[in-house]
Amino acid sequence: MPINLNSTTPAALTDNINVIFQTSSSGGVAQVSGCVPAQVNSDWNAVSGVAQILNKPSLATVATSGSYTDLSSKPSIPAAQVQTDWNASSGIGVLLNKPSLATVATSGSYADLSSKPSIPAAQVNSDWNASSGVAQILNKPSLFVNPMMVHGDMIYENASLGATALPIGSTGQVLSVVGGQPAWETATTDDFEINGSVVAGLVGSTSSAAHSTVSYSATPTFNALGYSGFQITLTGNVTSSTFSNGTAGQIYVWKIIQDDTGGWTFVWPTNILGGTELFGSALLPNEIIVQAFYYDGTNCYPVGPATITP
Repeated sequence: MPINLNSTTPAALTDNINVIFQTSSSGGVAQVSGCVPAQVNSDWNAVSGVAQILNKPSLATVATSGSYTDLSSKPSIPAAQVQTDWNASSGIGVLLNKPSLATVATSGSYADLSSKPSIPAAQVNSDWNASSGVAQILNKPSLFVNPMMVHGDMIYENASLGATALPIGSTGQVLSVVGGQPAWETATTDDFEINGSVVAGLVGSTSSAAHSTVSYSATPTFNALGYSGFQITLTGNVTSSTFSNGTAGQIYVWKIIQDDTGGWTFVWPTNILGGTELFGSALLPNEIIVQAFYYDGTNCYPVGPATITP
């Protein structure tokens, strides 16, 4: 309740309070000193007096001990973690659901593989002469073997369709046909001659040994009926020619002569295969080209290279 102070000195006070009063009618104020007890430190353990802490909380033991053991409702802590062990069969070190590895997974050895491939023998160089084994060359072609032994030999096709050498004949022999194959025979007065020398056998089983002089034409015909040799002097180009009435198994000879001008070309009949093409020295003036052919009933085949003489 309010205290009325009308005197100039404070009234006696029993309560510990500060008193502010008016000292004069002019409005001055003053504070009474010594009316309030001195301040003291708050004391957690005080239960009364100004040092007492009012409404302080009740702390758990752990608040001041800081010890895990003073906690309540502690969690269940599992055993300490250990390293996983591939070989462990129990405990927390066991690796669950680990795969079953093949032996090779840890050995790294080819020998531990299953279903190994069949590895062939090491590759070797192919051998042309090998007749068996991996070195053998399969389906290799049969190479031509030259049966000719000396200069002047000729090649003809035998009954087995193989290449056979006909050795060079002797002086005075002519090339003839015996048993359907070319052969050398002694020359007769009817054999075909060039410059006085026998150059080809024209003795056939069904054809005479005479030769035919064919007049020049750009398209001459060489008719073998009754003839085994032909001679033509070129005075111009032969653009095409014909061979007819040949006898199978017969040898036929062509003698082609360039005139004084020379340079004339000659196209062989289409059924004469392998005729020498006229070029180079064969085109010189007065050049003579002689070549013999074997006739099989369809085509003529050369029995030797052509001879070119001036």
